[in-house]
Amino acid sequence: KQFQSRQQEVQGLDARITERMEHLQAALVHQKAVASQFSPEAALETLKQRKNQLDDASMQLTDDFLQDPDVDEDVFCREFLSMRQAYHEASGMHDHLLATTTAPATPST
Repeated sequence: KQFQSRQQEVQGLDARITERMEHLQAALVHQKAVASQFSPEAALETLKQRKNQLDDASMQLTDDFLQDPDVDEDVFCREFLSMRQAYHEASGMHDHLLATTTAPATPST
């Protein structure tokens, strides 16, 4: 009887350990996923996408302006300049991050 009692206790502890290990593994997977969002590579990709979106949007705005004679020039200029400024900011951040995160090439001997 005492043996069965100890056996059940061990099985309970084993199940608890297994449950906690699974919880820890899930937490580590979550931590890795969160940390990957803040990697230089992820930031570079986000900035690259942002500058491409802004470039495409400003080109589309220009095309629309050229095709529609009724577009207010002042509105176009404000929107276009705002987009281009955001594009150049994203481009500058991308280029700066790229330059600071990539190791300079070392000459081979």
